[in-house]
Amino acid sequence: MKAAPLIYSLAKEMLGEEDLDPQLTDYLGDIETFASLSHSSIQSRQVVALALVHYLDRSTLLNKITSLEKDVERLKDLKD
Repeated sequence: MKAAPLIYSLAKEMLGEEDLDPQLTDYLGDIETFASLSHSSIQSRQVVALALVHYLDRSTLLNKITSLEKDVERLKDLKD
């Protein structure tokens, strides 16, 4: 069985989690895939930390956008 890339264990350690959210796992997997395309692998805590910050910021923004879209729909319903 092939060992999981280090990027996953570093992310778990940094977040203090036993398991990663499936979307985060996919995101980190994409990063590792692109590293693999250049015959490399993510072996840096700094890269993983930046990836986590970006992912968490993106998740927060997507949640805010979804909330705003719901607010707009409610306002439209009130107007009708």
